[in-house]
Amino acid sequence: MKLNPLLLIAAGTYSLAGLGLTFAPSELLAYLGCPPHPAAIWLGQLFGAALLALASLNWLQRYASVGGVLGRPVLLTNLVFVLVSFFATLGVWRHEGGFAFLAVSAALGLLTLAFGLRLFRSPGSQQPGG
Repeated sequence: MKLNPLLLIAAGTYSLAGLGLTFAPSELLAYLGCPPHPAAIWLGQLFGAALLALASLNWLQRYASVGGVLGRPVLLTNLVFVLVSFFATLGVWRHEGGFAFLAVSAALGLLTLAFGLRLFRSPGSQQPGG
């Protein structure tokens, strides 16, 4: 079986953000300019848990073939997440500014392109094992 670098990169990225939001939500939210409100911290931890779950999915699928019918749910799940996150983060950056939002938008944009290209590639161009 062949390692899927896209899923590996996504798993690592989601893990870093998920661990940070789960175990240090007030610090990360303060860095982004959010006041340390208990509800915001709670939402940050929930989002961190969701990111860790998505990272786990990608990690467990890193050697699976995601080019065929059976791999499409993993690709579609990732594409929906990064696409919505990209536009949401880009909107915040447009209104609030800040390098952190721009950097996250750029990373999410690259992941959106990668997952989109991978999902909507023609079946004839699928490579075995990837």
